[in-house]
Amino acid sequence: MPPAVRNWRGQLSKRDRQDWTRLSKLFKREYCKSKLSEAERYYTMTQRKREKALAFLYRLNLAEERAGVYFRKSSKKREQHLRQFVRNLSDESLKETLQSYRFKKVADLEYILKQREELRQGATGA
Repeated sequence: MPPAVRNWRGQLSKRDRQDWTRLSKLFKREYCKSKLSEAERYYTMTQRKREKALAFLYRLNLAEERAGVYFRKSSKKREQHLRQFVRNLSDESLKETLQSYRFKKVADLEYILKQREELRQGATGA
């Protein structure tokens, strides 16, 4: 085993190192490249189970940069990027709500998603 992989494995929790299924999954995620191009990954990306909408937005933004879409440079690309985000949300009620908004900046969408998370945390914590 190469030293870099050995060092990576050493940093994992004991549970991850001892469970072959978990170790294999983590290894593939860390070291195996996907056959999808960066652009294809961006255009097919969907929200994961239990992933918050804000975390999905950040992940989609990163995929967009890697794909070379650069939504920050034009309003048309920004609108396409935001439609891509809304279309791939798993939360249907949030999807319906956001479809009625027009955002001038991605920061506006981030603000709304942060407010929504704070409200949900307040509701579950009360």
